[in-house]
Amino acid sequence: MNQLIPAAFDDLGVGVALYSPETSEVVEVNRQLEELSGYTESQLREMAIDEYSVSEEFTHATVESHIRAATEGEPQTFDWHLKCSGGEKRRVSVRLARTTFT
Repeated sequence: MNQLIPAAFDDLGVGVALYSPETSEVVEVNRQLEELSGYTESQLREMAIDEYSVSEEFTHATVESHIRAATEGEPQTFDWHLKCSGGEKRRVSVRLARTTFT
């Protein structure tokens, strides 16, 4: 873990992922997201979004669009179906917002 996400985020009880606004790729995730998805942080960094998304409509381009809007100050909230490492499908609520860590 790169430790960009404060350790306190592990205490939230929700999965958190930090995405690069430039590439829309996973930079870091917290422990809860690893437990929820069954994937390690390194696996999520290597995977294409299509590999852990149930919906064919939720593509890399869709994620880029949501991340771009959030980066420009328009928080994004939507439901998404996550395909876990064991094949289980989970409906999750996603909130994307611009955040700066210091």
